[in-house]
Amino acid sequence: MMPVLLHIGPFTLGSYAVALGLAFLLGGWVLGRELERRGLEAERAGPMTLLAALAGVGGATLLALLEDWLAGRADVTTLLRQVLG
Repeated sequence: MMPVLLHIGPFTLGSYAVALGLAFLLGGWVLGRELERRGLEAERAGPMTLLAALAGVGGATLLALLEDWLAGRADVTTLLRQVLG
């Protein structure tokens, strides 16, 4: 698998980001179908999927930064630089 799929100026699109996006899209579609099958509002699948994506990616990022800090591999300024770009 190619690590970088597209590179335009400062924007780089990686294969992991594409795979993650496709996984959330497919998960949202399956959730919508399941909600509809159970007689619930299928329109809620979009916001639920977006919330799950943000919480999952954000939580994983925070955990990785916390582990780096606790292991002594990074100080606070390095962590802030990683988060803020």
